[in-house]
Amino acid sequence: MLAIRFSALARIGLPLALALQSSLGAQESHIQVVETTDDVSGRRDTRAILPSDSLPILQLKTAPDDYKGASIILACGNRIPADSGRAILLFGGEPIEPFASELGYAELRFDNEQRPRKVYMPILDYGDALVVPTGGRSTRHLAYLGEDNHPYYSEALLGAMLTSEMLHIRYKVFGQEWRTAHFHLNGLREALRRLTQCSWPRT
Repeated sequence: MLAIRFSALARIGLPLALALQSSLGAQESHIQVVETTDDVSGRRDTRAILPSDSLPILQLKTAPDDYKGASIILACGNRIPADSGRAILLFGGEPIEPFASELGYAELRFDNEQRPRKVYMPILDYGDALVVPTGGRSTRHLAYLGEDNHPYYSEALLGAMLTSEMLHIRYKVFGQEWRTAHFHLNGLREALRRLTQCSWPRT
């Protein structure tokens, strides 16, 4: 998969779940739909954020390297690099282990599949944007869940998400450790219908 380094994207404002600027109304499920705007460029997007189970609530400033809970983000807009405005990302909640020039590794398994899907994820490296006075790394928390010719977005992955109830993601974190996050997918179809500027299959 294409290796991508986006240090110029520091102004996006991560972690995504902590930098939400406005809500689009009451949540229909555990999935939160929000709008974000870049203060400098004025670029905008709308995001559906799926939190993992058992989220520990930790702040980046006080725990830059501790696990803060994982999320899947489906974005629509022009704020970050995307495929026809669409992007699927994993927020690891802690630094993701890089190899092969800023690629992360993850295994995705749906509840209706026997074997996991192996994914090599382009990591977004925000340089000093998330470095805090404690000296923690606080970078490499975010990666794209795309496919070989479409690094930002995978229609096959989204199709599987819309026809499954659970997604389990096992990914490599900094320091040769593994993390497994579990995601309930109910309500995703309804959430995507609110990201109206992009075309989503089967919605």
